[in-house]
Amino acid sequence: MIADLFNSKQMTALEIEREYGVTNSTIYSWANKFSTNPHVKSKISKQKQIEKKLKLLEKQNKQLKMENDILKKAGAIFAANQLDKD
Repeated sequence: MIADLFNSKQMTALEIEREYGVTNSTIYSWANKFSTNPHVKSKISKQKQIEKKLKLLEKQNKQLKMENDILKKAGAIFAANQLDKD
């Protein structure tokens, strides 16, 4: 069932992972195991690379947002201190 959802492009591996709690590696393993189409196997590899990159970018985005919030707070503190000195 899950391999069929992935192989038929009804859902991406990331969507399946979030909805069913199945890891990416398991999804790709099942998709390869149960697919009879050789084109599916090459597409799985490419999609796996794209989803890996997406996860990395989401992680980086989260980190950058956190750093941005810290810098905003630090800037506000420094500005307040500067006003107190004047």
